[in-house]
Amino acid sequence: MSEKRLEKIIEDTKRKVESDKAIISESVIKRSLSYVSYETVNLAELLSRDGIHIIAEYKRKSPSLGKISDDKLADVVKEYETAGVSAISILTNNAFGGSISDIEEARQLTKLPILRKEFIIDQYQLFQSRIYGADFVLLITRILSESQLSDFLGLIEYLGMSALVEVESSDDLEKTLKAEADIIGVNNRDLKSFAIDREKGLELAKMIPPEKQVVIESGIAIRADLDPFLDAGFHNFLIGSSLMKSSNRIDAINNLLLKSTCCY
Repeated sequence: MSEKRLEKIIEDTKRKVESDKAIISESVIKRSLSYVSYETVNLAELLSRDGIHIIAEYKRKSPSLGKISDDKLADVVKEYETAGVSAISILTNNAFGGSISDIEEARQLTKLPILRKEFIIDQYQLFQSRIYGADFVLLITRILSESQLSDFLGLIEYLGMSALVEVESSDDLEKTLKAEADIIGVNNRDLKSFAIDREKGLELAKMIPPEKQVVIESGIAIRADLDPFLDAGFHNFLIGSSLMKSSNRIDAINNLLLKSTCCY
């Protein structure tokens, strides 16, 4: 993703937030929190359990790849549940063909934890996320100031959700640790060049203190992509495009987990 493309997505996201506020004001959406009955899942506790944890992603397209899949959300969620993933990530940004209503639909379809994967730049989006049924949200360190990151983490905790804080450099990591994030996503993809560098990602992951939960993101397609991270002690993975493009997602996930595919 080029710098200009990222800037455009951020600008478009700002306009979308303002448009949403014009329809449902922040004061109204805050009051709506009292009607939310869904109890969120503690993601840090889930990710600390033994075994490989896959956060499987739903997205229709991407700015770099174009259209990825026309498969319906309900069908993909069912496949992910059948395959035994730990959580589901949903792209809600228009640049990826998504919307906040996808979170609402998914919440009706599954009890699995749901990640709202979005370019979070305004606290309004966090209130939105809780009301529509997200258990955790993505924060991208690179696009947030230190004060924004700290403030958003505090609000996310207040709302009873979890934050997956994404880093792609040592500078990002320093800022994220300063903000005391508990769950850190290491992006193997450079957001400027869009290139995948798993070796760089692995080295960055090794810099994270052991008490933090680490999620490896991007560039995972086959079991061999997982193995270096597993050998280093990392067992949480967010996997998107390769699963969405797969003709058999259940087999693809089972192959990643080295599970038998005979009996589903």
